Amino acid sequence: MFSRNRQSQGLGLPTATGGPPSSRTFFAAKSNDGSARSIHLQNPIVQQWNRSSRERKITYIAMVTCFLSMIFGWRWLMYYNAYLRVDCNSTDCFIKFASPGRYKKINLEIPRSQLGASAAVKVSPTGEIKEDKVNLNEEWRNIQKTSSGKKKKNTAINSYRGPDANGNFLTYAIIFKDKSGFVNQKNTQDDEVKAEKLSDLESNEKDLSALVGTFGDRLENGDIRVPMRQFGVTQTHRRVRNMTSKLDSYIAKRRQKLSIRESAPANWQAILMVVLGLVGFLLSILIGLFWDEN
Repeated sequence: MFSRNRQSQGLGLPTATGGPPSSRTFFAAKSNDGSARSIHLQNPIVQQWNRSSRERKITYIAMVTCFLSMIFGWRWLMYYNAYLRVDCNSTDCFIKFASPGRYKKINLEIPRSQLGASAAVKVSPTGEIKEDKVNLNEEWRNIQKTSSGKKKKNTAINSYRGPDANGNFLTYAIIFKDKSGFVNQKNTQDDEVKAEKLSDLESNEKDLSALVGTFGDRLENGDIRVPMRQFGVTQTHRRVRNMTSKLDSYIAKRRQKLSIRESAPANWQAILMVVLGLVGFLLSILIGLFWDEN
């Protein structure tokens, strides 16, 4: 038996017995002989795609691409969305702050008494306070030299948004009181301070501490100062003057409502993605080919 196998190997013939040689070869090509081994299953979706015409394929590709453009553009728009909002009524104030990025939104409800004061300040392009004592009556303009060497005033004072000579921007800030600042006021009598009011201040102070760092800083007396020009938000000289006047009137109880809304400009690339994606998606539905005649 062994001599026969050695002779077969020398002749290049298969050594195993039983069945045709093609069924015993590992890399043999499959033949369509009707057996279960020769059946090749294919996904129905793949079959439909392979049999589709060129126009139909282009329609589906364009529709999916435009839909993804809308989704990514909207997510991009929401990711860099930033705003600073304070809405107050006769008793309470509702704070809604949002910075660019994920999970950086703060919603707070505080009593009206914790709205301490307003201040005109100057900040750097990144929102860091550089000057905390600014005279709004000061007339300053950004003087620029043109190519001809002549000095030209950029714009009127009240509608100017740009920086001053030091590169700082004019804005206003809101100062929120903390618990100790409220209790230690001169016009507050210790005998009339209720325990409920103190507990409310403790909870609000704990919440307000979340504003420190991302949105504002803490002063030496414990108050929290939030500049209202951050994350690309800009104000004119006239708006700074008007908002400080409204804040002072509300704090002095000369008015019963206050609404402050500062929003950063939207990202134009994200808006372009959303608009082009929506237009392309609608055109794909209207003039696209979703089935073949055959």
